Amino acid sequence: MKLIIKELEIRIKNFHLTCKDMAFEAEGKYLIIAPNGSGKSMFLKGIIDLEKTRKRRILIDNRKIENYKLSEVFAAYLGEEFLIPFYEPKEYFELLGKTKGLNNSEISSTIKKVSEVFNDNWPKKFIRDLSTGMKKRVGLAGSLIGNPKIVLWDEPFENVDDEATQLLLDFIKNDTHLIIYTSPLMNDSLPFDKKLTIDSGKVSNT
Repeated sequence: MKLIIKELEIRIKNFHLTCKDMAFEAEGKYLIIAPNGSGKSMFLKGIIDLEKTRKRRILIDNRKIENYKLSEVFAAYLGEEFLIPFYEPKEYFELLGKTKGLNNSEISSTIKKVSEVFNDNWPKKFIRDLSTGMKKRVGLAGSLIGNPKIVLWDEPFENVDDEATQLLLDFIKNDTHLIIYTSPLMNDSLPFDKKLTIDSGKVSNT
């Protein structure tokens, strides 16, 4: 799926963020490099209508985004608020599968698939009791439950160990989703087809 942002504007008190006429091609890998506090998370949340926007004109394959059920199109993990503390990882995945309308067989299949990417042996602990890095793994894996077409991840490499870092790098390089992800710093190992920046509240290509 191709994502086109005709116009996106967010204004909260003294903070102002804009993005105009930007296209994200199907299966492309887009890296947003910007320091913390610049609006990376806000931009991603604005795309999927989790942040109040002043203007929001977005197309998916030349149709208005309002014509789609966003949970069927987007995979998003933008922070620990997406997790459910009193669920174990697999219980959390099962719940996500049910909310997306998957049957039991589809849920088992998609859990197996994401587990092969991130962790074959999920801890039998409440998510709240997991390490910060393992919570990140659970959140990223959970976002892929179902069959989303567009992946939005906010700083996926933050607080993860070397093993998880390599798994993520391999996934982003080889996967066929349209992936938009963020990082506060540039690293030569980060894979991308196009790099974006946020400067003075404006999202732009570099």
